[in-house]
Amino acid sequence: MARSEDEAGTESGFEPLSMIDMWQDLHQLIDHWSTKYKTTPDLAATALREFAETLSNQPPKS
Repeated sequence: MARSEDEAGTESGFEPLSMIDMWQDLHQLIDHWSTKYKTTPDLAATALREFAETLSNQPPKS
């Protein structure tokens, strides 16, 4: 069942402290991309941001 944007992140099992783990994972991803593609962390972060924007700009699935 599809969720509305208002419901995203408000499920009863959501743990706000898990955001810390997510941020740590994202930092590791940026470091990995920087090494793999021989670029700066800023450029890798920009690529991740642009990718995330494309995901959030997609129409909702029915």
